[in-house]
Amino acid sequence: MSLMAGFKRVFRLPAPNVDREIDEELTFHIEEHVRELVAGGMDPDSARSQVERSFGDMSAIRRESKSIQQRIAQRIERRDTIASYLQDARFALRMLRKHPTFTVVAVLTIGLGLGATTAIFSVVDGVLLKPLPYPESDRLVRIYMQNSPTNRWGLSVAD
Repeated sequence: MSLMAGFKRVFRLPAPNVDREIDEELTFHIEEHVRELVAGGMDPDSARSQVERSFGDMSAIRRESKSIQQRIAQRIERRDTIASYLQDARFALRMLRKHPTFTVVAVLTIGLGLGATTAIFSVVDGVLLKPLPYPESDRLVRIYMQNSPTNRWGLSVAD
């Protein structure tokens, strides 16, 4: 993003009143068509009613125009956000290139973190998440002997 675009974004003027602008634009076009029909010899009242019929539903035109304006505003906001992310990425790459020792330490740290995470997930997946390799493993039980609430031990084959 250029410096000028950054200044424009920071010092952006208030958003225009879209409803007022749409009304002004529609009024202008209606008045122009009425003038053309009156200049062609038509009565002003009948010219206005004919133009309003030809334009159709004015509230639908206003809704569609406002929807278009909102989509344009969203695109501009998305474009500015992406430009900001790209600027941050370029800055980060410049700093990583400028400080190679820090870059090596950062890459090694990320690599060790990813490796440790993968190893821990592999163990958890194999031990806790996957079912046991027996048919109807949910029906396995453990039998033990107990002579008090705190003292219990497993049974031997002989028991």
